[in-house]
Amino acid sequence: MPDFAFVLLISLAGVVFGIQGLKKKSPVMMYISVIFIFLPILLFMDWMPFLPLVAPAALASGYLVKNKDKTENRTL
Repeated sequence: MPDFAFVLLISLAGVVFGIQGLKKKSPVMMYISVIFIFLPILLFMDWMPFLPLVAPAALASGYLVKNKDKTENRTL
């Protein structure tokens, strides 16, 4: 089992990157944050075969952040 402090540090970094990604509307930061948040969860639950599914979820979150920015600037 991985060291608890290291895993906690990774997940906290994911939360920080997520907050910064939402503020800056950066899909890259959201991508990194989702990976950093899901990695400790998968490690603790011994679900490492599902690790390849994290990348599409991270890309989807970055895409949603990018699209939210485009819809806010529309005028009628």
